[in-house]
Amino acid sequence: MHTNLSRFHERAAEGWHAIALRELSSGQKQSHWMWWVFPQLDGLGNSPLANRYALEDDDESRSFVEDPILRSNLTEVTAAVVRALQAGRSPQALMGNATDVRKLVSALTLFAAVCDPDAASEQALRSSCERALGLLATHGHPRCAYTLDALGL
Repeated sequence: MHTNLSRFHERAAEGWHAIALRELSSGQKQSHWMWWVFPQLDGLGNSPLANRYALEDDDESRSFVEDPILRSNLTEVTAAVVRALQAGRSPQALMGNATDVRKLVSALTLFAAVCDPDAASEQALRSSCERALGLLATHGHPRCAYTLDALGL
């Protein structure tokens, strides 16, 4: 189990958050940053990067959301996804391929579920995740069943 979230802070410090935000805002993901920008629960990927950046469980996922920098970054990129989808961009065109759309859906499913509905600091993230998931569902991408099952939902 990862004992801290430094692996995500390191990637943000390398400029990956800004790259992801710029690409999503322009309407097309071009670089490879899904693992640390939209992390998923462990068990959904088997590559070294997927394993390194997977969140171990709901506790580590909560820690991610409770971290003010990581929460702010995730809120920004999720809002950019919402804007692109609302502007008519298809999920596959936005994310570049079906695999990254699935990763996006699983990450948004995770964070919508682990955000505390009573925590004011988490409302913007939760709201953006829910809006994005609603828009993705209209394109035939329902919430991630694996993630919901792993969380006991």
